[in-house]
Amino acid sequence: MRATAATAFPVVVTAVALVLAVLPFVVRGDIPGMEIVRPLGLVVVGGLVTSTLYSLFILPALYLRLVAREPRAGAATPQQEGTS
Repeated sequence: MRATAATAFPVVVTAVALVLAVLPFVVRGDIPGMEIVRPLGLVVVGGLVTSTLYSLFILPALYLRLVAREPRAGAATPQQEGTS
């Protein structure tokens, strides 16, 4: 949870900065000679939104789910407690 909170701000700021850099191509992509740039800009913006949501919500949830299943290193298992 702490790692997610610590990385949330840089991830969002980076994504917003890149979207702002690509946004003029998306908005003004209908100018003659810029027909290829608009679809490229849309793909980049879509990828940024998707990857930002993935890294903010999906990865932490998967991490919590997978870490909860694995025993911690050095932690005594029930079999080890009875043998000492």
